[in-house]
Amino acid sequence: MKYRKILDTPFHSMINNSKIFFVLGVIIMSIYCSDLFSLTTFRNVKLRAGEDGLTRKVTWPFVCVTPTISQWLHGGELLFVTGLGLPVSDTYLIHLTAECIAKNLSGIIFLLHPEHIASIPEEVLRIANEKSFPLFEMPWNVKLVDATKEIIQLIQAEHNSRERTRFFLESALFSENCDIDSLLQFYDIALYDNYCIAIVQADETAFSKTTELCFRQMNSFIRHKRLGTDSSNILSCSYANQLILFITADQNFDDTRQEIEKAFRYMKALFPSHPIYLAFSSVKQEITEIKAAYKEVQLCLSYKDYHLLPPPECIIRYEQLGIYRILLELKKNNRIVDYCYKNIKVLIEYDEKHSANLLKTLKSYFINNNSLTKTAADLYIHKNTLSYRLSLIKSLLGSDFSNSLEQMELFISVLLYDT
Repeated sequence: MKYRKILDTPFHSMINNSKIFFVLGVIIMSIYCSDLFSLTTFRNVKLRAGEDGLTRKVTWPFVCVTPTISQWLHGGELLFVTGLGLPVSDTYLIHLTAECIAKNLSGIIFLLHPEHIASIPEEVLRIANEKSFPLFEMPWNVKLVDATKEIIQLIQAEHNSRERTRFFLESALFSENCDIDSLLQFYDIALYDNYCIAIVQADETAFSKTTELCFRQMNSFIRHKRLGTDSSNILSCSYANQLILFITADQNFDDTRQEIEKAFRYMKALFPSHPIYLAFSSVKQEITEIKAAYKEVQLCLSYKDYHLLPPPECIIRYEQLGIYRILLELKKNNRIVDYCYKNIKVLIEYDEKHSANLLKTLKSYFINNNSLTKTAADLYIHKNTLSYRLSLIKSLLGSDFSNSLEQMELFISVLLYDT
């Protein structure tokens, strides 16, 4: 690990003309139910039901002292139930659990005692498992003041960590002029020999509840990965419909990346119908290349619909882009861009004038290796319609596509135009 000394440099002197584009909502300090097992007071706590809900957010601990809880809570709280002063019965505990689920609490911790709550009713366990609602059993001798204090401290520590991560990534990725080394030192970010940027992106324009659950699942994995190793570090920050990851690790970087892919596939299996993707930049060593890494991963995501991902694959690495990496460089040369534009100008003008899709048709035809069947299926049109379009394209271009070099030139022109 590269050692970096903390500087006394004021933060405002590190960044000039900073342009921050993050879309931020109300910040709610929270952890996840799965994080509770890292606490000292939870050493002897048992998870009795609702294992699939361990990614639920815990916003605050709350001790139940009234028969009902809805009017006192917002949702997201972790409820401690001792039974003291409550009308304890199987029926009551069933109703209380249902109320907590309806209020969207994070979970319930029962403190069992023969004179109060002797055991958790089987019906309560069944409901909790059905609703993926975590139920914990805590020893009676655990002092609630210690347990709640630990949870609050963890929530505050996680909030501080997220704020440092957010400010670091915002500044490093989006500020025009900033000293990356100073940012690492100021925010005490651990940097190993290798790093990359990864993005989990939901294919939607609005941030949905399902996307929030997906990001929550990934963040839960990331937190445990971060706590469980001294050879890698993963920082995450949500931005609109993206979860941005800064991944840094030692020589075993591929292992870390594979673990993230495994976690993503597990999350994807939980939400199979939700369109969500994972993309990686190339591996970098110099931290000054962090903006270039971010551009690489954005390029990966911009081409996720260009047949680079064979269904149902939803993971892409920058190294997989192949010719698109070259096209990105070619587009910087205006003479090449103008030349390619002239090759397909007649199709572009025809599409604009007649609201047609000749350019899209030609691109799909080349991508599908000149297969009429595959191209028609890709465009959701009949083969006869495709044949008519291709005949029109050939007529406009004055080519019958018999020359392979001519085809390649046209294909590159189309790809460059769409880049």
